[in-house]
Amino acid sequence: MILHDRIVECIRHSAGQVFSTMLGVEINSSEEYVETAPPHANDGVVSFIGMAGAWTGTGSIACSATMACRLCGQLL
Repeated sequence: MILHDRIVECIRHSAGQVFSTMLGVEINSSEEYVETAPPHANDGVVSFIGMAGAWTGTGSIACSATMACRLCGQLL
């Protein structure tokens, strides 16, 4: 398995655990997508996620303002 596939697999697994534990919902995975253009300033909410340890790096997740409010409400 190449490194890219392993990273995608780990992120999917971790995201699934967080959503099921914190929000009580199951998420469905689809084909991974790498954004090549920077997001527009008014596209919604962007969250940056940092990882440290054996693997280090930063990723981002973008969603609409409506979805961000729904997630925030469920988490709080």
